[in-house]
Amino acid sequence: MKRESDTTCRRWPECVCGQHWLFYQSAPVDYFLNAEPIINAMLSCIVERCPDARVRSAATIQLLHPIFRRQQRKETANDES
Repeated sequence: MKRESDTTCRRWPECVCGQHWLFYQSAPVDYFLNAEPIINAMLSCIVERCPDARVRSAATIQLLHPIFRRQQRKETANDES
């Protein structure tokens, strides 16, 4: 499937999400304590806009983790309120 060029990030991997992607690959465990919303946003952006299919696939798999599904349920509940 061909991706729309207007939705593809033109700055990858120098964009903020690319920088976070690289950082969290080797970050110490204590950096993850309060980073769930940041990581969720980063992964969602990568899935939608990253031009690298391998990275998009990896981000998609990460978003299937229950911790991110819980975050998505919280956001949906807040939107409905």
